[in-house]
Amino acid sequence: MGGAGSDLTIRKISASSHDYLRAMHLVLDLDWEPPDEPAQQVTEMLASADRHACPVDLVYGAYRGTQLISAAIAVESPGSAALILVPTTGGVEAVTEATAEALCQVTEAAWSRSIRLLQILVDPAGVSVSTILPRAGFRYLTRLVYLTRGDGPPRAIVRPTRDLIWLDYAPDREPLFHQALEATYAQSLDCPELNGVRSTAEVLASHRASGVFDPALWWVTLRGDAPAGVLLLNPIPGRSALELVYMGASHDVRGTGVGDALIDRAVRAMREIGATSLSLAVDHRNFPAKQLYNRWDFRQFMDRDAWIANLRPARG
Repeated sequence: MGGAGSDLTIRKISASSHDYLRAMHLVLDLDWEPPDEPAQQVTEMLASADRHACPVDLVYGAYRGTQLISAAIAVESPGSAALILVPTTGGVEAVTEATAEALCQVTEAAWSRSIRLLQILVDPAGVSVSTILPRAGFRYLTRLVYLTRGDGPPRAIVRPTRDLIWLDYAPDREPLFHQALEATYAQSLDCPELNGVRSTAEVLASHRASGVFDPALWWVTLRGDAPAGVLLLNPIPGRSALELVYMGASHDVRGTGVGDALIDRAVRAMREIGATSLSLAVDHRNFPAKQLYNRWDFRQFMDRDAWIANLRPARG
């Protein structure tokens, strides 16, 4: 398969190839030389894919002659989504062009599998690959701010509302979780461009695949008979930590203490299972959510620019 430049070729790399692990390290910007052990990030990525029965076989390498100089990989997840990984270091024009060619190939292969949403996360402080992303159909979404806190009480005075009913996840409550999740999307400031890209069932499937799904750590909260909010927490494998995968309050109860009640429940759950940290990502444009997290002493530890591509409308 040809690419830019007379001696540049793009090839699909099989899991049995000696270049498979090398490509993994390239896209994660990690050094690796056989027979060294693969880096922990590579091992964790492959273990997560195996745990959720997701193939990591859309691996495309850019070769200059016989040398692998760049790669692009689609890491599939349940819910018709995939995270696309490409190298972000190097900065050499020839390597950047090679990355663009590999990215176009892996994107085309992903669409052939009925994957509905592709995402790339770029470190804004690093060498940017953003100039090549539009060529593969990606558009800029937003900057995601990653926050974390320990298990201590907030320094500020918070007043969570107490007039809520909490229901944890069970298969027969799936329709309730769908209803509650959709209620939180109304006038949301957290990546609103993603609303309607996938079905609610696909979104929940994707949330289950983040970390380790524990139904006892997923809640819908009701005020009266109506959903007031959703809180989805997943343990992070191999760490004493929880990820707040999703949290949202229904539009008609925002500003009434429901957000504080959701965070209060998350912090108490963290203590109950013996975790020492709670982390999350928030759209930098979501000022009310950032105010809430600031009240609860969340602190930023990194940020990423999110780029997305979606070519297929959601069903149902």
